[in-house]
Amino acid sequence: MKKVKNKKKALLDVINTEVVTDIYVFIMLLFFPLVIGVNGYYDIDKVKLFFFMITTTIWLFSLIILFILERIHKKKLQFKINMSYVFIFIFLIISFISTLLSPYKPDVFFKIGRYEGFLTTLLYVLIFLGISLFTKPKRIFMWAMGIGVGLCSIVAFLQILDFNVLWLFPNNLSYYTYSKSFLGTIGNIDFLSAYLCLVLPILFIFSLKSDNKVDRFLLFPTLLGLTISLISRVSSGLLALSGCVLLTIPLLFKDNKKAIKAGIGVFILILIVGVGIFFYKGNNTTIHEISEVLHGRMSDEFGTGRGLIWNQGIDLFLEHPWLGTGPGSTSRRYHIKWYSLNTRITNYVDNAHNAYLGYLINIGVFGALSYILFLLSCLIKWINKRNINYFYIAIGSGVLCYLMQDFFNLNTYMTAPLLFIMLGLLISKEGKLKNE
Repeated sequence: MKKVKNKKKALLDVINTEVVTDIYVFIMLLFFPLVIGVNGYYDIDKVKLFFFMITTTIWLFSLIILFILERIHKKKLQFKINMSYVFIFIFLIISFISTLLSPYKPDVFFKIGRYEGFLTTLLYVLIFLGISLFTKPKRIFMWAMGIGVGLCSIVAFLQILDFNVLWLFPNNLSYYTYSKSFLGTIGNIDFLSAYLCLVLPILFIFSLKSDNKVDRFLLFPTLLGLTISLISRVSSGLLALSGCVLLTIPLLFKDNKKAIKAGIGVFILILIVGVGIFFYKGNNTTIHEISEVLHGRMSDEFGTGRGLIWNQGIDLFLEHPWLGTGPGSTSRRYHIKWYSLNTRITNYVDNAHNAYLGYLINIGVFGALSYILFLLSCLIKWINKRNINYFYIAIGSGVLCYLMQDFFNLNTYMTAPLLFIMLGLLISKEGKLKNE
């Protein structure tokens, strides 16, 4: 009997909760951005949903089994309660209550809209908890991310050169004849921009800060991804990347006094730029629209129609302000559509194109507030842990950049699982880095 127990203990040392979690993170960072279907962009969203759901479910079941076995063999789980866990649980509870009270049952549990019902929300929360409790940042994660963004960017670059790589565009169309709305292996160009906002700051800071010179090679996929971001010219992504650079600079200083001085300098610079935009009289569309917003004027045409979407979204929020109408229910409540002459497809607005406004509409003010407090608690952890090692400063920078572009984008399963993975790593247990 003792020999059997010893074998089980030895096996748990090889295959344990941390190992299976590491495998899951590696697969999601490397393969999830690259997975496509046989019908190109036509069903790329469904393929990624299937990959995300199956991979996450297998990992969670494996995690539960190994967790029970480890407890049986009296292995203690190191767990420290922090405010991030409190807020994420409140967020989940409010989402569940909103789901139960939703007029769109049973669809609101999963298949509503872009499959952003309660089940998807539950998986996001479990991803965060599982990652934060059972692993920590590792070098192999950075390389998985770098290879993923590198290959995705190569496909996008070839598409910009008018090659229909992997036959992603249908009917011999190309990036230029398919309305310039799809690029790379992510799908919609806004989703690609969100993905780049998350990974580029992480890879850039990590590759420069790493004590392993081999990691400098990660600058190549980083610069390639940045090139795609500049060429695709998604304003929300470029604005977020610019803001991320400014806001991250003070945190690169280990000395708190220097960090505060740098923060004051950045604040003054932002203030000067803001004043300049406020009085801007030029012809640049993006700067003009920001200037108009600073003057308190919001036109429906601003942000390629986001003005109209946001104005209607505020009205939808005010109809059910406390608990909303359930996760993903914006897809049933918006009444806006556009017709594309190139693709001959009618696009219906089913999302607020602002993650925070979307949560206000879907789960009300309490749910949105708990989500925002959860994010703020993670960012505070980032500030406090930035000097522990360079992984945390890099990951926090990527999270910040993603959250900034979320003001103009759709936080869906096409990129959101990667965000919650990074949030989990940001809150994860501290310790020495593993040099794999």
